[in-house]
Amino acid sequence: MSEVDEKPELKKREIGEKVKLALSFDSASTKDLGEGVLEAIITTSSVDRHNENIETSGISYETYMDNPVVLHGHDYEGLPIGKTLKLTKQMGTQIKARFQLAVEEYPFAATVYSMIKSGYLNAVSIGGIVKEWSEDYRTIMKMEMVEFSVVPVPANPEALIIGRSLEEATGKSVETIREEFADFSHKIFVDK
Repeated sequence: MSEVDEKPELKKREIGEKVKLALSFDSASTKDLGEGVLEAIITTSSVDRHNENIETSGISYETYMDNPVVLHGHDYEGLPIGKTLKLTKQMGTQIKARFQLAVEEYPFAATVYSMIKSGYLNAVSIGGIVKEWSEDYRTIMKMEMVEFSVVPVPANPEALIIGRSLEEATGKSVETIREEFADFSHKIFVDK
């Protein structure tokens, strides 16, 4: 039997026994996206509120990444409020974006970011040019993505912001959480 296959000997624990627990809050185990950076599922293959759906496998976003604008409310004439940093396909039926809002450069983008952080805005929506429909015109088979927007109400109810920084989610920095956990551990497990 190799060393990898051997199981460590289990030690019997007693009720009331003091044990030391460790919980890691380092940057590798927590998501600290940074100021203005967010993540969202920007589209899925689900049927939307218009009784349509988009085959995510048919969405072309290569040219979009040459001009990765994030808009507000599909406003094609206004200034973009941010830019996409990365797009990835998830589970075959979703597209996820990591994007950054122009919070330092554009006061309106800072307002949108603040409303997202506060939970007033939670949704996104993609815009593009349809290249091919299904025979019943209910499914977009092929589409060239040209933008996505932060919106108050999305056509696709699954197109939501999913990632905020740890500080936005908890109101505390990673360092503060580490310190609080160390204090908690000391009080609970050492002082008793």
